[in-house]
Amino acid sequence: MSALPQKFLQLDAFINDLATNFGKMDVMKKYECSQCLEIYMICIKQEERQQGMGKMLVKQAIETAAQNNINLIQTMALSAFSQAIFTKLGFFQENEISYGNYEQNGEHIFNLEKMDGHKSGKLMIWTK
Repeated sequence: MSALPQKFLQLDAFINDLATNFGKMDVMKKYECSQCLEIYMICIKQEERQQGMGKMLVKQAIETAAQNNINLIQTMALSAFSQAIFTKLGFFQENEISYGNYEQNGEHIFNLEKMDGHKSGKLMIWTK
């Protein structure tokens, strides 16, 4: 069995740091919830963007949470596009990590020249 790629492991650690504020936060405890719907992330093909598909997917997730009496939704909004969608639909920022300042073991893991203007990852929350 092969090992996971280094970049995958780095991204996984970044997402964990974002979700927990470097191990200092537990969203479920903070919001006193026993259930949480997690939208891991949304991705829309570039040629399909600006057609409302991302917004429709997030609205469906909110409806699904409501139908199941789930009052908390969390998501990792890793691009400016998804951050805008979540904000429009009532999510707020709980945590943010700048790609330019983020390091693991003293090494910057994001190449900002390839980030297409995306500046940070955000943990975003929706509550009923």
